[in-house]
Amino acid sequence: MLLSSEIFVLAIFIIGAPFFYSILRDSDLPGCKFFMWAYLLLTLSNIFTVVEEFWLNFFFNTCEHSSIAIGSIMLLVAVIKLTVKNKPENISR
Repeated sequence: MLLSSEIFVLAIFIIGAPFFYSILRDSDLPGCKFFMWAYLLLTLSNIFTVVEEFWLNFFFNTCEHSSIAIGSIMLLVAVIKLTVKNKPENISR
């Protein structure tokens, strides 16, 4: 991808962070913290993408893909926590 488009995507993620935080801040959604961590890690991956063009290509490329992988796992955990049905325990049938 061109460096200008990578910087544009980074700007969108950084500008969107306060909106995403304000939406999730007071919500009682299960997995809210995991959504925030996923967004943070995906934003970090975009930062690593831009930085790798200028300095320590191999290191920042590894950091980029690692943060994408961990962010994806966090997003999966958040969705599972959001969609799982709570079954009441200790109820005799």
